[in-house]
Amino acid sequence: MGRDERVLQRAWSQEVEAYSKIPKGPNLASLEDFGYLSDHTPYIVFEWCDGDLLAYFKDVAVDWNTILPALIDILAGLELLHALNFVHRDVKPANVLVKDGRFKVADFGTIRMREVVDMGLTMSALGTAPYSPPELGDMSPSPAYDVYSFAVLAVVLLSDEDFSTREGVISAVDTIAVPAPIRALLRSCLAVDPLERPQSAGTVAAIIRESETGHAPGRRSNYLWT
Repeated sequence: MGRDERVLQRAWSQEVEAYSKIPKGPNLASLEDFGYLSDHTPYIVFEWCDGDLLAYFKDVAVDWNTILPALIDILAGLELLHALNFVHRDVKPANVLVKDGRFKVADFGTIRMREVVDMGLTMSALGTAPYSPPELGDMSPSPAYDVYSFAVLAVVLLSDEDFSTREGVISAVDTIAVPAPIRALLRSCLAVDPLERPQSAGTVAAIIRESETGHAPGRRSNYLWT
């Protein structure tokens, strides 16, 4: 076995160890099985879900109140990861699955513990444009990385556009129909400097909860208090 293969196997072992530390929850896709095929190719199996986020909203008239339950579920899943000191690093609609009306963060293939483990290997930049923040490739990203990606996801859903650049996302924030506090929140989540963003999914959820309580008492979603 060559050095590169040993390094990759060690990385895979650390990845599986990370998965094993994530408890089951309603807003995280459950890990069902993992191992190696006969040719030593690693595999991982998550629970079967009905579809992804974009497919769910494909034929729905989307507005802030329509997508709010989905956003709250996504934040709940990310909050659990962040509490365990993990960063997902590839939050996007295709990695949010739907099952029995619940939205689940899935595809943890890019998850990393915030502590850098030196394996003598330079890890390639992971993520998907335009969801990846400016610090793409940071070896020790903070939860603010996922906060940025979450904001892009929200803007994509609300604008019904497929952006290719950060500039397109930023421009759309000014045109989507959302309450003023939510617009301000999205702008802060999309800050270039990660230290200027909310520092975790839990913080974002708390700001949304406060906004809903203070500005739309007649439209509170039960998701905000579950």
